[in-house]
Amino acid sequence: MSARLTHSGLPEGLPPFTLLNMLDRLRHQLGLGKGEIAYLRFAFTRLSPQDFARGHICAIWYKVGRLADELGLSPRQICRIEAALERLGFILRTARHNRSRDGRRAEDGRIAAAWGINFAPLIERAAEIRRLSQAAARRTERLKEDRARITALIREIRDLDCAEALSAARAVLPRLRASEIGAREKLETVISALEAVLADFSAPIGQTSPSAAADENVRPDTKKKTNIKTCSEALPTPQTTPAQLWLLASDGLREAIRLYASALDPGRAPGWQAIAMAARDRAMEHGVPAGDWQRSCDLLGEERASLCLMLVDRNAERRDRYRVRNLPKTFGGMIRREARRRGVADRLLAELRQFLVRLEREG
Repeated sequence: MSARLTHSGLPEGLPPFTLLNMLDRLRHQLGLGKGEIAYLRFAFTRLSPQDFARGHICAIWYKVGRLADELGLSPRQICRIEAALERLGFILRTARHNRSRDGRRAEDGRIAAAWGINFAPLIERAAEIRRLSQAAARRTERLKEDRARITALIREIRDLDCAEALSAARAVLPRLRASEIGAREKLETVISALEAVLADFSAPIGQTSPSAAADENVRPDTKKKTNIKTCSEALPTPQTTPAQLWLLASDGLREAIRLYASALDPGRAPGWQAIAMAARDRAMEHGVPAGDWQRSCDLLGEERASLCLMLVDRNAERRDRYRVRNLPKTFGGMIRREARRRGVADRLLAELRQFLVRLEREG
C-alpha cells in the first residue's frame, strides 16, 4: 500500500481539536470507546497543524510499544484500539505486517512519507461528524429548554404555597428534578402533567370572596406588604451581553462559540445558548470535570458560569500578576465565591476590560 496517502483537508473553520471534541461527544453514537478517544487525543498532540491541510499526509509512525508506554496500556490493547478505529473507518494502517513503522518529514515540515497510522479517513469524514455534532447540539438544546420549562413550572407550583399542589407535582415527578429525565418524550409528558397541576390549583386572577365584597364595613387593607427575599433567590444574570463576551473571549473560545452559533442560528450573531455550549467545551479542554461544570451551572446559571469560564480562560493567556496558572482550581474558586454573592466575576470583568484597553493603547 502506498505510503503517500493524502487527504482533502479539514472543512473551513473546523480546528483539529474541535473535531476531536465532537468525536468525544458522539463516541457512543459512533461506536467509539474511551480508549479510542484517548488514542486519537494523543495522536493529535503529536501532529502538526499543516498535517491537516489539503493535499498533505496526516499520520504518525510510533511503534506499538511506544504508544503503549505513552498511554499506559498494553501493546495488545493498542492493537485492539487501532483495529477498532480502522474497522469503524477512522484510520488506515499503512505499515505492512512484516515491516516496522517509519516515516519522515521534508525540510518544510510536511510529512514526505509515512508507514504507520494514517488519519486521512477521519479527516475525510470531518464534515459528516460536524453535521452529526450540530444535530446532537440541537437535540441537547431542546432537552435543555424542556427541563427549564419543568423547573419553572415547579417553581410556580411551590409559589402557590399549597401542600396539595406540591403533592400532586410529586406524583408526577417524585424528586422534582428535571435533570433526572433523559428522554424528550418523557419530558413532554411531565410538562403537560405539571401544567395541568398548576391550572387545577391556581385561582383565577382577580377572584374575590363574595361575602367580603358585600361587607361595606370591612376596612380596606392599605398596609404596604414587604416581599422578603430568601437566600434561595436566583443570582442575577450577568450584565455583559453576548456581543461583549464575544469581544472579550480568547481566540479558542471565540472559535467554539462561532461554530455553535452557526449550527443553532445560522446567519445571526452568537447568543447565550451558543456561548454556554462553547464554554462547556472549553472547560472540558482545560480539564474541568463535567460534573464540576454542571454543578457550576446549577449554582449560578449557565450564563454566569460561562462568564466565569471566559474570564479564567482569557486570563490564562496573560503574563501579568492576574495570570491564571491552574485553570480548573481557579474556576472552582470563582464559582464558590460567586455563589456566596461576592461579585468577583464583575470585578474581574471590569479589570479585564481595562487590561485590554491598555494593551490596545500600548500596541
